[in-house]
Amino acid sequence: MKPLKKKYLDRIRNESAYPFLRSLLNITFSLCLFAAFVSLLLGIKAASQGERGFALPLFGASVGLALIGIITKESGIILLDIADSITDLNSRYEGQ
Repeated sequence: MKPLKKKYLDRIRNESAYPFLRSLLNITFSLCLFAAFVSLLLGIKAASQGERGFALPLFGASVGLALIGIITKESGIILLDIADSITDLNSRYEGQ
């Protein structure tokens, strides 16, 4: 990423008009990863006890939960960056 782009994104993220939503995205991401980790641990426990029919869906669920968390966070950040960029751009023209 170019330095100017990174600097701009850092600025709009630090001065976001939507800090609650950005925090909520981080919490949602953390909860999805935690649920994925728990599912993985349960899958490992089930596999070690010879319950393959129960372990495989748990492994799949852990991968799915991790992907849901990642995709939700990234798409949410993109939408919030767009909203903050538009707000930033339009505020420059206010009062002209």
